[in-house]
Amino acid sequence: MKWSCKFWNFVSYNERTIVNHYKDKHGRGRRGFSCIYENCLTVLKSHVEFAQHVKKHRKETNAIAKVRCDHLVPRLLEVYKAAVLSGKKQALKGILDCLEKDNTNERKRTAALLGLPHYLSEDPADVIRICDAHGETLDVAMKGMQVGLLIGHEGALQDAFPRDIFGVAVVVEETIVLHNLKDVACSFAMLMGIIYCVNLEYPQAMKYSFEFLQRVVMKVKPDQASARIHGLRNKLLRYKL
Repeated sequence: MKWSCKFWNFVSYNERTIVNHYKDKHGRGRRGFSCIYENCLTVLKSHVEFAQHVKKHRKETNAIAKVRCDHLVPRLLEVYKAAVLSGKKQALKGILDCLEKDNTNERKRTAALLGLPHYLSEDPADVIRICDAHGETLDVAMKGMQVGLLIGHEGALQDAFPRDIFGVAVVVEETIVLHNLKDVACSFAMLMGIIYCVNLEYPQAMKYSFEFLQRVVMKVKPDQASARIHGLRNKLLRYKL
């Protein structure tokens, strides 16, 4: 996401950088603490009010991202179905079969996001892992994970992804940094936020999947998409649902 200072000619694509800029350059004096969101003119009196205000904005931003994701989900699923019918990307079949049993909007979002790396010929094994919330130790489940999501379920897993998700955790360098998330779509949004805030690199194993989320879903510098992502975006535009 692009952050622009409302007082100076200063731009950053990192939330932490723009927060520090406001604190250093505009954090004291008559102005108080200005909201970092460009379309918000609110000025806060203290660090505590500033943190609460930005947290509220972030939740609203996540909701907007989910709406954008919902707009793309039906098209992504149609692209996946076409790939499976053509005999390609058979790894997607198991994910699509999950929707035959339960096709709620939440399940469709999950299928679209979990299917993305398979469609883009990437291996998500070290980035997205599904584990029994009560059957495995976390150290084993997170081993080798640099950046990713750990999706927990209860009982035996019979499908490509669990029907009822116990909880999702965001993992950075084999350490859980955020947990008790209840759905995959919001967990991806939180993961993207953490990557931006602490200036991490996208995991190489899923670099195109994360690029799709950045360029197409979040619409950050969409004109700089790679040829592979540009091609997928053009395919999605052909489906008028």
